[in-house]
Amino acid sequence: MEELLKRELGCDSVKATGHSGGGCISQGQSYDTDKGRVFVKVNSKPEARRMFEGEVASLTAILRTGTVKVPKPIKVLDAPGGGSMLVMEHLDMRHLSSHAAKLGTQLADLHLDNKRLGETLQKEAGIVGRRDELVARPFVAQFGFDVVTCCGYLPQVNDWQQDWVTFYARQRIQPQMDLVEQRSGDREARELWAALQLPISAGVTGIQGNASWWVRLDCDMKALSWEHLLMTSSKPNTPPFLCAAAGLLISTACELSFIGTVETGTTAVVSLLQS
Repeated sequence: MEELLKRELGCDSVKATGHSGGGCISQGQSYDTDKGRVFVKVNSKPEARRMFEGEVASLTAILRTGTVKVPKPIKVLDAPGGGSMLVMEHLDMRHLSSHAAKLGTQLADLHLDNKRLGETLQKEAGIVGRRDELVARPFVAQFGFDVVTCCGYLPQVNDWQQDWVTFYARQRIQPQMDLVEQRSGDREARELWAALQLPISAGVTGIQGNASWWVRLDCDMKALSWEHLLMTSSKPNTPPFLCAAAGLLISTACELSFIGTVETGTTAVVSLLQS
């Protein structure tokens, strides 16, 4: 591994630091080099390169906003023995609990960054020099991403859509429903989803646009896996609509109570009805 990193990174010295870790998907190891410390994620699966390339694009996009600190990706390489590896900047993740509030603020700034960029571009449209400076990071008017990303090993195709409702329905829920049908042949799930596709956009009219929608489910998410939930709103004249929580569709009856609005959308609390 050390010789491979020397060659690919153009380093004179590479030495494992002993800092290693991993999760259910990939394993990681830190290395000291004459160009600085790096962290290497290794995965032996054939799907790993697609997963890591999506991660590189995602980290690069976040870095461009200048909002929240993430490791700078360096290179995706073929791993010895098969699979792939992602080399990135090493970040010390210890002693961060005291910065939780700052992280929350930075995450909010990240989600608002594109909206603020658009407002700034509109405001300074007549100032030629300033506009040229801002165009280096263009405003994104659609919903999607340029490359395929992954949730675990599952590819997430991010084709551009005109609104977030269409994107979420086509690029997130539809692939999950396709998997349900392929793996279990769940006819009820297929029929429910087919019935919901037409009215789905009407059901979220009140939170349409660039809004962020925050929902809390007061229940054990593990107990709700692969069930289906049709939500009805306590807000007058609001039709039923579909809720996807943690990538899962749930079909237990529930009540949606709107508890207030903020600049970026509608805040809601979901509570399951007792059966």
